[in-house]
Amino acid sequence: MVTTDRTHLKKKHADHHFAIDGFVLFRRDRAGPGRRGGGVAVYVNSSLSTEVSTRPSLPELLWVRVQAVAQITKYAGQVSTQ
Repeated sequence: MVTTDRTHLKKKHADHHFAIDGFVLFRRDRAGPGRRGGGVAVYVNSSLSTEVSTRPSLPELLWVRVQAVAQITKYAGQVSTQ
């Protein structure tokens, strides 16, 4: 699992340009006209079961629930504060 902030990605940037073999990309881009920088992303191994959680009031907050083996659940979170 890899998390990153300040991705600078926008809707115009297609996911396939940032694909990593064997991983699924989840992202929240900085929204709004004239907003620069920001954005968060989480890459999770594609063999794991995932569930994404976001909050509309926090546009650059992204939680990914990952179901691993033997009923072990892990959470990855990424937030950008700028």
